[in-house]
Amino acid sequence: MAKALMLWPAGTGVRIGSAEAARLGALGVTNVTLLRDALTVAVLLEGWAFSPARSVRAAAVVLGDPAECRVLQPALDVAVSNVEGMGGIDEEALARIGRDARGSGTADR
Repeated sequence: MAKALMLWPAGTGVRIGSAEAARLGALGVTNVTLLRDALTVAVLLEGWAFSPARSVRAAAVVLGDPAECRVLQPALDVAVSNVEGMGGIDEEALARIGRDARGSGTADR
């Protein structure tokens, strides 16, 4: 799934309503996440048919002032899972890894 994170200064007036959602949908966006703090408004756009390389400028025009928009694209997307597939932390495996990293099978004295 393609992603783009768009950042604006908080005072620039980012718009997300039904009209904007329809226009983003036409660009292939299927999920929009809005985040903000006192200084920044961030909009995460995602979609299987969304192509940030082709459409991110049009998306910036839809949402706010494109001149004020900074766009970040993922450099790496990683999924992390437990080796055992059971969830949680495997304390015994972590202890073994720690002993192997120190180069001995005994605990520190």
